[in-house]
Amino acid sequence: MYAKWISDYTWSDNGDDTVTIMGYSDTAPKVVIIPDKLGGMAVTAIGAEVFWYRGLTSVTIPDGVLTIGHMAFYGNELTRVEIPASVMSIGDSAFAANELMEMKMEVSSGLISIGDSAFCNNKLTSVKIPSSVVSIGKAAFCNNRLIEVAIGASSNLTSIGISAFSFNELTAIKIPLSVISIGYAAFYGNKLKELEIPANVATIGDFAFCENGITRVIFGSTPSIGEESFSNRTKGSLRYLARL
Repeated sequence: MYAKWISDYTWSDNGDDTVTIMGYSDTAPKVVIIPDKLGGMAVTAIGAEVFWYRGLTSVTIPDGVLTIGHMAFYGNELTRVEIPASVMSIGDSAFAANELMEMKMEVSSGLISIGDSAFCNNKLTSVKIPSSVVSIGKAAFCNNRLIEVAIGASSNLTSIGISAFSFNELTAIKIPLSVISIGYAAFYGNKLKELEIPANVATIGDFAFCENGITRVIFGSTPSIGEESFSNRTKGSLRYLARL
């Protein structure tokens, strides 16, 4: 059930003394500090499309938010965002099509999933993925300017989605030991030269590392490898090595 407007927000009661933000006024400020409470109840969720196309230039998300809905901040002018440690899931296209140059996640984060296209079409140059993350969705960081991706020690990451990091500027990537699947075109169109594939990786999708210029790959096991997964086409020869 929707509540009346409080300040610039509409919200719904989750029935457990928490609320989900469901709307934001078109005439409200473009520099947004999201309250940690509305109607005396804790804000734990930001609903789908709440802030999309609002011309936002800055946003502060309070600790205590657990979920960020799909397209929640899509199509704004954000240059920086900090994801609180409390956030467990980031929805599809949540921060896509902004001007993000910095995205900070806490080392102590409880984040589990990063949705499809969550941060695509921005200007990020580096990201640190907390060790709590289990899945990175399709095109999650596609079409940025990434030169560095750091994934937390003792990572729980098991799947890297289709085109997750495609069309960036990566020259190196350390794939965590926990990863089981690497999706279609996951790292397509970067600048990787050498790779080490951990033993737990069972499947590598078609074109996963295509168009990088990779010259050397070390395998910890014998995964299923898709069509042209490591193809360099016109970028030189490639050596496959097995770890003894």
